[in-house]
Amino acid sequence: MSTDWITYLNYMSTWETESDANIDRVIDEHNVFVNLGDFDSDTASNKEFDKLNTLATTLRDETVEADAIQMAADAAAIATLYTFGYGMAAFALLEAAHTLKGAKISKDATELNNNLASVDTDISSNITDTVKLYTVAYKLDNNLIASKAPKGLDTRQCCSLLMQFMAEVQRHNNGQLDAAAFRRFAASARILYNSPTPKRSTGSTTLLIR
Repeated sequence: MSTDWITYLNYMSTWETESDANIDRVIDEHNVFVNLGDFDSDTASNKEFDKLNTLATTLRDETVEADAIQMAADAAAIATLYTFGYGMAAFALLEAAHTLKGAKISKDATELNNNLASVDTDISSNITDTVKLYTVAYKLDNNLIASKAPKGLDTRQCCSLLMQFMAEVQRHNNGQLDAAAFRRFAASARILYNSPTPKRSTGSTTLLIR
């Protein structure tokens, strides 16, 4: 029995006892996925990444400038030891400038981080409503999907196996995909995974239920 086939059965067997609510969530994601159709993502992606690049460049330039101001402030502080009056005044002004610049950097850094966190949703929103809906569903289900993964299997692989599994359930269940059929097929995966002499050992990741 191939490693891919064992991995497939191992992962899908963990879904046998999952709740209807959680299974319905991933079924909803699957249904949106198969109805995505054709779409142009390049324009929306380029626009969003141009914005991220501008924010990152601005933040970089501000950080360099702030470092330069701080260096000047440090020099003024040293000079204070020799010329108390003027040196202290210069140090105070430069420190004030650094504090203000630091606040601006903090604001811009927050904006950049927020945009990075939402970049996938922002891009999908500018493509089609269906793509946006799928992106939201995908992100919502990620933790659930990954939580059931055997050691060494990442989220991307889990999502791929899960989508393939649901397509097979639908294909072998007269086009129907619901929680009851999902769980029945997952139970078969568990039986095959635990079987000492699996009936299927060709390396295919197709799960057949007779």
